[in-house]
Amino acid sequence: MIDANLLMYESQIQYLINDIKCEILNLVPDVEYLILTGSGGRGELSYININNELKLLSDLEFFAILKKDVNINKFRKKKIQKRIKYKYNNSPVKTPFFHVDVDFLSVKMFNNQDTLLMYETITNSKLIYGDNGKFNEEIVKKYKDKMCKIKKDFVIDKKDIHNILLYRHYAIISNLQFEDNNLSRTINLYAICRNSLDLLTIILYYNNITKTSYKQRIDFINEYSGKEYRYFTKIIKSKEFLTFINECYCYKEKPYIPETNNSFIDIMKKYIYYTNAILIEIIENFYECSIGSMSDGATECVLRKAYFYIEDEFFRENMSTIKKFVWNIYFSLVIKKDIRIFIKSISMDNAELFIQLNEFIKEVKNCLINEKIEKKIICLSKRKDIVTLYQSKYPYSLI
Repeated sequence: MIDANLLMYESQIQYLINDIKCEILNLVPDVEYLILTGSGGRGELSYININNELKLLSDLEFFAILKKDVNINKFRKKKIQKRIKYKYNNSPVKTPFFHVDVDFLSVKMFNNQDTLLMYETITNSKLIYGDNGKFNEEIVKKYKDKMCKIKKDFVIDKKDIHNILLYRHYAIISNLQFEDNNLSRTINLYAICRNSLDLLTIILYYNNITKTSYKQRIDFINEYSGKEYRYFTKIIKSKEFLTFINECYCYKEKPYIPETNNSFIDIMKKYIYYTNAILIEIIENFYECSIGSMSDGATECVLRKAYFYIEDEFFRENMSTIKKFVWNIYFSLVIKKDIRIFIKSISMDNAELFIQLNEFIKEVKNCLINEKIEKKIICLSKRKDIVTLYQSKYPYSLI
């Protein structure tokens, strides 16, 4: 758990966190522990003063752990979540990034969440309600002991990497602002910087390194400044990538109001370049990408549909034993890969959605620098279609 004294936020933010806490406890009296997680719990909230008004560029995430033998059904949980979000939807600190997330779990369910996400939640959170000593003994200590083995044996799936990239693309596009004012330019630059930081997360996770905050990841990777570190891919060279990641982290930590969208466009080109480098060298096989220079951001990625065809064919429910045997031979002799790599592989739908998001991000530059209203209308319409498509596949993105 993070020491409460380390979370020295502005009084307005402290008041908001306390107000949300009171609202949750009023709605659900059976809460044993309430923890602030995410960037709020890590002490990494991003906020800025615009026209003498404090604006939050991060969301606030809470986990309510319920008393023993108490549970909340899905209907009641959703109703509570909607009520909380409705109350704080018009908060003075609100920006397109700000929202309030609350989840409810029993102690038993919480302890059964054997995932890296829950490991991050435990190690980067602040207890804001409940007995701290009891919480450390009942949950934190037990969970950390259990996670030692999980971390040791952990191997990230390529599908998980793909999903991180997919969501980061969506987060940039869905928050994109086309107006030319202080808040809009700040939001655009923050969106690209904050989402670029997870490219480092992917590279570290892929190499079985679990650092659970942006600062820890930055500090870890900066130790290798000036060296060609073995965890970097062939395309992603350490000096260039470190400069890029540090630039993004500095902006997340201390955002400022940019005078133009030029900084956003410059970082966006690098984001595209490194994203497609990850596609080529980590996800491999599923995409074929040609990468231009980092300065022009000219990259093209298309699907290698043969691999998706293989996946679809192999997982047909009515596939005969003989056909499965033939596929195994084909994989081992022709593709020279273990057939198990396709058990949790990327779906064709997700890959096609990623290509659409990737192509739109490349068009963003023209949308922002073009002063013609017709061009902006086309961009807004296209963005709406892509966001709608994404949300139809991932309804939780609406929550």
